[in-house]
Amino acid sequence: MPRGLLITEAVEILIASVHERHPKQTAMQVQYEVSALLRRHNSGLSPDWPGLNSVQKIMAVLRRKSKESRENPLDKPWSIGVSARHAIPPDAIPVILKVRALWEQADPVGQRPDPDSRPSIREAQWVSRLCHVIPDDVEALGQAASVYARVEDFSERLGHPVFDSTGLDHGLIRSSRPLPPDLRAAVEHVGLGIARPRDGGYRDALDRDEPAGQSGGLE
Repeated sequence: MPRGLLITEAVEILIASVHERHPKQTAMQVQYEVSALLRRHNSGLSPDWPGLNSVQKIMAVLRRKSKESRENPLDKPWSIGVSARHAIPPDAIPVILKVRALWEQADPVGQRPDPDSRPSIREAQWVSRLCHVIPDDVEALGQAASVYARVEDFSERLGHPVFDSTGLDHGLIRSSRPLPPDLRAAVEHVGLGIARPRDGGYRDALDRDEPAGQSGGLE
């Protein structure tokens, strides 16, 4: 494996997702799981990549940011009353309510770990942005909005000044272009952590076979 292989934003987000899902794991355990997830989609990667030092640095950043994240108003539950304050247009409210109703139905069978089934304000923002892209499938819309919201949150906590969703946007395009392997691994893991119906907005993109040995980031 060449020295200095780029740690893409997608790999950072995968590390963040694994760490958040298993907060008691050591950096070595997180590195092992991240490497295994990446090698599922790129068999040419070394089991030692990403390096332990890189994983430790990212975990340290996330720990420092954890308190700020808990206090972020965008991660509070959404209600109609807060929509204007957070630039959620009125015409999106009926769709957000449909997403909320769907998630509330999932509660009795244990598909949502949080007893409050309301979308977060961040998720509601993404529902409003994506509802015209995914107009006829509330389940797919909710899944896609959750993935965007989760990845945006990780991107902010990792210190990226601008959330570039270019890579994620490919998952909404009905084309033969697959997601880059590292982004695919990150989206799959983030989707598992959301605990919503999983065959949503990225169903087609994740079902495509990418050429072996590729590498790529969020761009």
